[in-house]
Amino acid sequence: MHTNIKFTKDLIKKNEGIRLIPYYDTVQKLTIGYGFNIEETTNEAVIEHFNVDSMDKLKQKFKKGIAIKDAEFLLDFSYKNAVDDCETIFMNFYALDYVRQAVLIDMAFNLGRFRLRKFVKFIRAMHEYDYQSAYFEMFDSKWAVQVKGRAIRNAYMILLGEEY
Repeated sequence: MHTNIKFTKDLIKKNEGIRLIPYYDTVQKLTIGYGFNIEETTNEAVIEHFNVDSMDKLKQKFKKGIAIKDAEFLLDFSYKNAVDDCETIFMNFYALDYVRQAVLIDMAFNLGRFRLRKFVKFIRAMHEYDYQSAYFEMFDSKWAVQVKGRAIRNAYMILLGEEY
């Protein structure tokens, strides 16, 4: 089954919110747009889009804020990375319904590949289509405490396979 891109991006936007000037997220990472982590950006496509020649200049440019179209570009960039992460981590990713795919993409978007991989029991439960165990594993994390409502929404969607 293919991912419902609009639903997934709308979920990310709902969970992240948008800020056109830099802010510190719940784990004190400098962020802009729809949760784009400025501190961990090293991609040439992002540097090129903003017409600068180095990460330092990009960070300086971000300090002045960005336009909505730039936030959308960063969302698209991060969305593609999150999908790639899900394809790597969840071998059954495309066998899942679009709602559960959206949750996994949202988690990859929020956590990044390396932090998401630490959800070993959750990943195992998803591989086994054991959505009840996956639901409980989502709450057994520091992430759930940090993101609160996002974790609740996402966990219910994993459990039920329905939009929430």
